[in-house]
Amino acid sequence: MNLLKPTVHKRLLFFVFFDIAIFMFSLYFATILRFGFYFPYELKTAFISWLPAVIIAKSTSLAISPGYTFTWRFFSVNELWKTTRSLSIVFFIIFSIDFYFRSNVRGYYLPLGIIIIDFMFSFSSIATLRILKRFLNEILKNNNTGEAAVIIGARNVGEQIVRDLNSSALYSIKPVAFIDNDERKWNTKIHNVEVVGGLDKLEEVLKDLNITCAVIALGDIDHQVSKTIYQRLIDYGIINIKIAKGFDKLDDNISSVKHLHNINIEDLLSRDSVIIDNENISKMIEGKVIAVTGAGGSIGSEIVKQLLIYKPKDIIGIEIDETDLHDLSLDLDTDSFKPFICDIRNQKKLETLFQDNNIDILFHTAAYKHVPLMEAFPEEAVRTNIFATKHITELCITFNVDIMVNISTDKAVNPTSAMGATKKLAEKICCIANRRKKTKFISVRFGNVLGSRGSVIPIFLKQIERGGPVLVTDEKMERYFMSIPEAVSLVFQSTVMGTGGEVFILDMGEPVLIRTLAENLIKLNKLTPYEDIDIIYTGLRPGEKMYEELCNSDEATTSTPHCKVNKVVDAYKSLDEKTITCKIKNIERSLEDRAELIQFLLNTVD
Repeated sequence: MNLLKPTVHKRLLFFVFFDIAIFMFSLYFATILRFGFYFPYELKTAFISWLPAVIIAKSTSLAISPGYTFTWRFFSVNELWKTTRSLSIVFFIIFSIDFYFRSNVRGYYLPLGIIIIDFMFSFSSIATLRILKRFLNEILKNNNTGEAAVIIGARNVGEQIVRDLNSSALYSIKPVAFIDNDERKWNTKIHNVEVVGGLDKLEEVLKDLNITCAVIALGDIDHQVSKTIYQRLIDYGIINIKIAKGFDKLDDNISSVKHLHNINIEDLLSRDSVIIDNENISKMIEGKVIAVTGAGGSIGSEIVKQLLIYKPKDIIGIEIDETDLHDLSLDLDTDSFKPFICDIRNQKKLETLFQDNNIDILFHTAAYKHVPLMEAFPEEAVRTNIFATKHITELCITFNVDIMVNISTDKAVNPTSAMGATKKLAEKICCIANRRKKTKFISVRFGNVLGSRGSVIPIFLKQIERGGPVLVTDEKMERYFMSIPEAVSLVFQSTVMGTGGEVFILDMGEPVLIRTLAENLIKLNKLTPYEDIDIIYTGLRPGEKMYEELCNSDEATTSTPHCKVNKVVDAYKSLDEKTITCKIKNIERSLEDRAELIQFLLNTVD
């Protein structure tokens, strides 16, 4: 049975075999056609001499062009041109050699008519062979009864998708209409699919053509446009929605259909790509030794991955979770990454690490972050987020680290939780440490990131998978969201702009209602909120806020050279080092009494 299974090598051998057969027959056919279907005996020697040379030359030229590497069921004008070019080169070579033989080597030349007929017949036969499979596929595909789909976007991306859907069995989708705002395309057809009008006609088209599927094929556009279109489709009742991604990396030999993805919550919450100062970031990182605490976490691992782009000498990944660190090492597969298993509260082990490595930059992402758990175990948040951070700042100063970047959180703003209070104190510790002028200390503050461990989205998805209900704190609760790669890019941008002592604040966009987020996640799973999956409001948990903030009430902010990064004006400038040191000692004395510790933390951060 395996012998009959199609593979790349079997298809290649099939076409090579038929190509050689075509080349053999073509030269013979050209000879007899030139002489009125008669093969002249006097050309026998020349024919036998030329035949193997012609076969080898044509096959080699197709292989180099490359005529055997593209997927022939997607054979198009581009591949046709490559085939024409390859055979034309061989034609001119044969013509030149034959012309030389005609003048110098009698008995070994071919009449010019044979060479011309051979070229024309070879080309037409080879092209026909390659077009045939695509032609048959499209006939079969056009007879399908797949879901009626509207393609939103009649540009290059939409054209490729319709072309490949008509020759692919990967999706059972039948394009029946294009929607595009370009009036010049209205009432025209692309691959026999009509452009029926602009986005203002979307609902009308969905109704008139009984559409059950939509493909958003708008390429590189404002994310807000995609979000608006999606919401209109969902409101109408279309739940099978796909979006075209990755067309900037599209390979001619890969079907564009493989770049279609079910729209997900990241598509609805993400924003346009950020542009950062790669040149100066590269100068800052290239050839340097970089340490990352919490390297196995969501932010830490992305920092490690993006650092590799800028070619550092070494990246030391500090992480207590061996599985996360092991997985990251396997994922990176590079000698530049040095895993280091360590609890950041282990002062002696960290000191040894700093002694043995000439660290240039340290990104500090390790922290306890879950608000309800830290309300139950505030002493753990204190030991990690305050004491360990303070010790790391001291190590950076002692061992002449150039820059330390502290990753902060929006929960450090007007904190109502133990976790938020500890992170605000970490910001203050870094600002005070910067006054020693040996190491640049920078804090970068931002909100929730999409897809991080323990974030609300994976929790909601698990609840939906179990059949509900989805548990939402309050119908008015709002949160900021940004993608992990965007957050890390802006952390690098903040680092390269920083001169020391700053608290940078990333532009998180507009806050998102958690209720709306839950409803959209249910819809994305092709279910109906409050019918298929219920949403239950549970009330605020200890330490939680209804609305997140990015600035303290007593903080003023100013813009920076980057539009997505702001900074606090004179962050903690009036802070007295002795006062903070005294407060930290008092916190240490309160570790055994959790209620007292939480109260002391919240009073201390004011």
